[in-house]
Amino acid sequence: MLSKYSLGLRNFMDDIKIMQRGKFYLTPFSYSHVDEICSNLPPEGLRDLQSLGYDNPREALLEMMEISESYVVKSDGGPILCVTGLAFDVTIELPQFFCVFTNEIKKNLRLLIIGSRMIMGLFDQTHPRLCMAILSDFPIMLNWAASLGFEPVGISERYNYKYIEFVRCNPMEKDVSDKLSRPVMH
Repeated sequence: MLSKYSLGLRNFMDDIKIMQRGKFYLTPFSYSHVDEICSNLPPEGLRDLQSLGYDNPREALLEMMEISESYVVKSDGGPILCVTGLAFDVTIELPQFFCVFTNEIKKNLRLLIIGSRMIMGLFDQTHPRLCMAILSDFPIMLNWAASLGFEPVGISERYNYKYIEFVRCNPMEKDVSDKLSRPVMH
């Protein structure tokens, strides 16, 4: 449960533009965004949340806000395009990237590419590697993940749904799985 101070800080941060590209910007995800996102979720987004064990999208979004570093992508004076961020879980070695799109993204898929690259640019500044899991029967989303530099590394099953597991290494860093294995430079 958030304290009154945390709630006030989240509402204050609603209008803070962390990053901006043209008329689109990234701002911290807050309670004031939840209803708009819930009312604009496409069937695929609802199904994705159900596959994670949520019957109520509002419940899923509120939990997402509490347990992750999360943001929304909006247009100036316009609607929310998606909620995105990184989930940190002790059972997963890497931060897990997630993105829940609204119906607005279907109106202009070019925004999907612009916004996704903007978000990856932010996370590349702080995380050398990310993971992600996408339902196996969402080919558009699987291709989207690959276009962002995520590579498939396996298949998992949760709640009777099959997921493709992805990992993405920050292209700006030279990284190996075992840093002690790096060549010594003289």
